[in-house]
Amino acid sequence: MRQRILGFVWAGLAAVVLAGSLTGCSYQILSEEEVQAAYDEAFAAGEAAGRRAAETEAAKELRAQSRERYDLGHDAGYDQGYDEGYDAGYDEGYQLGKEETLEKAAAEEAENRTSGGGGGASGAVSKPQSSSSESTPDWGADYQSGTVYITDTGSKYHRSGCRYLSKSCHPISLSAAKASGYTACKVCKPAA
Repeated sequence: MRQRILGFVWAGLAAVVLAGSLTGCSYQILSEEEVQAAYDEAFAAGEAAGRRAAETEAAKELRAQSRERYDLGHDAGYDQGYDEGYDAGYDEGYQLGKEETLEKAAAEEAENRTSGGGGGASGAVSKPQSSSSESTPDWGADYQSGTVYITDTGSKYHRSGCRYLSKSCHPISLSAAKASGYTACKVCKPAA
């Protein structure tokens, strides 16, 4: 590299001397020390330009790495926030739905008690009306408090979560279910 630059310097000097001699100008030939000083100056300028170019490339690479790290952190944070928000919303909705269903079941049971409570003229308890799209309750608290579940068409009473409650599910007290002639399911095995 150094020889190449020196070659350019000599070629430049020769061109200047040649041009000067053709135009009638007189030029002083440079001493070897002056040539070396010009060479060192040109070399330093070239080296500085090379460093600036290298620093520019390094800066571009650093910016690209920083952007990539930012994107990774952003994506990870977004995913975590989304998951946490989804879980919190799901849990809150589940809790509200559970409370609403328990209140509805308690109101229906209270209504059944006040309207005859299993004792009516025929001794049968009528099944509450329900759409087939209602979800099956899945709480042990109902079972422990004496609530079991019956279907629109079956003759068995069930624990919450039983597979036979997938199409219809109506809460009823265990005593009312027995009084109406329902018997315990052999799959979920509610209290007899």
